[in-house]
Amino acid sequence: MPIASSSVAASSFYPGDRRRGYARGRLRLVYEAHPIAMLVEQAGGSATDTVEPVLDIAATELHQRVPLVFGSAAEVTRIARYHTLPSLIAERAPLFGKRGLFRA
Repeated sequence: MPIASSSVAASSFYPGDRRRGYARGRLRLVYEAHPIAMLVEQAGGSATDTVEPVLDIAATELHQRVPLVFGSAAEVTRIARYHTLPSLIAERAPLFGKRGLFRA
């Protein structure tokens, strides 16, 4: 397997979280997200903030933070779909389905 293919064989996910300063995402767009996205897309993968491709996002401030999902195109598309359409998670995760452990 070529090095470029092995680097995007698994997906990575850097969402926003509840800690102070990370509500809009964890990685800085200009310094971290854009370079990672460029490398991953050149290797045949995909990089998104779950709504739009990271390379299409224009920075509005120097230290702007964004969530980042990158890796193989198929995996990134699947994760982005789960983020934008949470009802799809029940199809693949029995614990969260209609008769799942966490449903009343």
